Amino acid sequence: MKRAKIHIFLTAFVATFSAAQATTIVYEGATVGAPVWNRPVAAGDSPPTQLSILGTAVPYAFQFFQVDTAGDYLFQSTVIVPDDWDNYTFLYIGAFNSNIPFANILIGNDDNQQFGTSGFKYRLEANTPYTFVTTGFDNSASGSFRNTIWRLPESGSIVPIFGLVLAGLGVCHWKQKRTKPLSA
Repeated sequence: MKRAKIHIFLTAFVATFSAAQATTIVYEGATVGAPVWNRPVAAGDSPPTQLSILGTAVPYAFQFFQVDTAGDYLFQSTVIVPDDWDNYTFLYIGAFNSNIPFANILIGNDDNQQFGTSGFKYRLEANTPYTFVTTGFDNSASGSFRNTIWRLPESGSIVPIFGLVLAGLGVCHWKQKRTKPLSA
């Protein structure tokens, strides 16, 4: 009987957190042998306004995407092979055109926390097309990567989630008590 309670608890817990998890996008790619561009220079939380003097012919890859839930999203690009190439990322709203690098650009980043990672936090709108561009720091920087885009929980959303878990457990406990034989 205790196993059943544990199973019910775990099922309710996982189901609640799975339902609460918003959009997560994970994909892998490579910039090796890809088309090249003169990449912009990241400008913190502002859209870039300058072109790089070191990354004038850098290979790039891009991914179109959109999310179904508006909110703050984390973008993370992590290098795979070779494990020492210096990646750089940019976010565009709508279309991306490497010949017009400032058109539609929203944000960029070089090293996010450490060499070999690049990313940022940005607020996305639902059902709006975006393009995530992965490139290198300089003309010789290229390789394979894994990119992840995931939605951050809204502030204060953890309380309703635990409330749902507790309510679900209460219903499960009540139903289990009602189905017990009277002789037990």
